[in-house]
Amino acid sequence: MSEKKEVIMYKTWSSEDERQSDFSGNVGEEYGPMEKAQAYGQRQRTSYLDIEQNTSVRTGGTRGLASYNRPFEVINVYTGLMAFGTSTLSVENRAAEHAGVTLYNQPYQYRLDTPRNINLMESYYYTGARQVANYLNEAKYRDSLHLQGAKTLETSIELMTTNSKVSPVIDLERTNATITRNLIDDPQPLDNTFGPATATLTLNDTFTNVTKGQSLLFTDNEANRSVVVEDYNEVTKKIKVKGKFANKLNTLTQLGDVDLADIGLADVVVQDFAEEFIPETRSNGSIYSKWISRLFLFENFCDGVEIKLSCIFYANESIKVYFRPKTVGFDFEVSETPWIPFNETGLANGIESIKPRSADNVDPNVIKSGEWKTLTWSVQDLAKFDGLQLKIVMTSENPAQAPLIDDLQMVCTE
Repeated sequence: MSEKKEVIMYKTWSSEDERQSDFSGNVGEEYGPMEKAQAYGQRQRTSYLDIEQNTSVRTGGTRGLASYNRPFEVINVYTGLMAFGTSTLSVENRAAEHAGVTLYNQPYQYRLDTPRNINLMESYYYTGARQVANYLNEAKYRDSLHLQGAKTLETSIELMTTNSKVSPVIDLERTNATITRNLIDDPQPLDNTFGPATATLTLNDTFTNVTKGQSLLFTDNEANRSVVVEDYNEVTKKIKVKGKFANKLNTLTQLGDVDLADIGLADVVVQDFAEEFIPETRSNGSIYSKWISRLFLFENFCDGVEIKLSCIFYANESIKVYFRPKTVGFDFEVSETPWIPFNETGLANGIESIKPRSADNVDPNVIKSGEWKTLTWSVQDLAKFDGLQLKIVMTSENPAQAPLIDDLQMVCTE
């Protein structure tokens, strides 16, 4: 699965005068001549077309460039430092908010975060998504509501001494910030990134005025929507449609086509997921973060299994477990069989009564032993099996709140 990034696509300009006119005033004084030349794309002569992250666009041209941001949740500032007994120093880091892969924080993206006191050469864990933005995006969001003309990442080091003859020293050539992100997401079945949703409409009577590719208008809460007819069957009185708003259709929907509106809808079945979304019951699900075990083989036939995990989690739905047994006498590859979720949802036994850990501080170094929870998944009375494979799936809207898993215990019963 490719990394999701916020990008800005570019197209070629027709003239240098047009380029200079469009870019006039877009970059502030803090950008020097070299940065301006680079930002304006002297050789490429490009202007930008906005595309939000997790969306797509069709465009053309002979040249394409992309600027992307560096999201992170952990920062570690390394430097060369000489400090003495009379020296003290204070380090403060100020980052900028990021929308996150799931866009959970989209309303606050590019807004300046509160400065945080950090220690040099120690990891600092943010409780939400932060970013180091591309300089073009910094120029775009430099207004008073967002970056206020500042950079998306700024580290301030204050050096102090009680002896005027001895000063602490910072080696700027050896100063770098290492940023780390969690590769975790929480895709939903009807997210726009997985293509249009589909629905099957069953009408009350036969129809004759429908064609494939036709745009079908309808009204949803007084808003005008449209879907595209993908297929239809006049005998069964069914029309299959797809589109961004197909999941808004129901039997009370007012269709824009007069003839179809007069016939009326008898039933509407909306597909549970978009056409490119892959559920985790299949071999290659759409969720990014997962652990898949090898196939465990047993000497004796079994009909039940119990799984225990020692976990830190910040949401009850963030850890799901699936299994697929190798049924006795089954001669095919287990990889060809679907995954089976424990408890039909993949969630642990009695998860609704277990309180997640507080997300006020997600630094794993401060987690206490008593905060680890033991979660249990179990199933009995299965068809006899002599092999079993496990899959642990982890999700989180906020990447800083990724779950942690320590110990795993599996017990199979005969």
